[in-house]
Amino acid sequence: MNLKIPTYQRVYKDIKFKINNQVYKDHEKIPTEFQLCKNYNTSRITIRKSLSLLENENIIQRIQGKGTFVTSTPIIQDRSNSSKFFDDVIKNGKKPTSKVISIKLSKANEDIQKEMNITSEREILTIEWIRFADSEAILFENIIFLADYINGLENFNIENQKLYDILKTHFNISIEKGREEFKPIFLKKNIAKMLKVKENSLGMEITKKSWFNNEIFEYTKAYAKGDNFIYTTEYTNIK
Repeated sequence: MNLKIPTYQRVYKDIKFKINNQVYKDHEKIPTEFQLCKNYNTSRITIRKSLSLLENENIIQRIQGKGTFVTSTPIIQDRSNSSKFFDDVIKNGKKPTSKVISIKLSKANEDIQKEMNITSEREILTIEWIRFADSEAILFENIIFLADYINGLENFNIENQKLYDILKTHFNISIEKGREEFKPIFLKKNIAKMLKVKENSLGMEITKKSWFNNEIFEYTKAYAKGDNFIYTTEYTNIK
């Protein structure tokens, strides 16, 4: 039996195909409803039904008074093992870049001493930077390392190299284990400004601890835009 596909489904599939194949790129404005009616020779009711399907899948965003825009394609990260932002962005067909806001040595304050289980005598290296995918700011990270393992790291050009590759190659550091916690939040003003979104936009707070030489070597607080990441995990030998 040959069932005819409804027009709104055909329009929906065609627009989705064009977005997936970069005819309409991330954040680009797609044609108006009036123009889509002409393109597909159909009614505005049909076009609106097609656009609603795309909006429900977070493929497009309709902004009153401005038009309809393609949303950013999420970065898929496999969190089963320790993953690298740089590699994950490339795997998703985008160009990764970073911008360092600050990098400094200091003594650990009481909060950091508690989180990393260290004494006040230990020195830490703190890196604050923004991570980009195709020039879009998608992640802010505040990374704290135990400084006595990485003497001179602050002199490296970490914006153009993989940070964990530097740690392994130049300091012989391989992370032994790690733990991450994910919490949905509303982004505060200072974080929202760096990620170029509105204050109180939905985001994700990621708290990360990594161990080396049987102690907490890294303590990171990261903040991601709510529509930029899909996190996956993989399990084996479930009992």
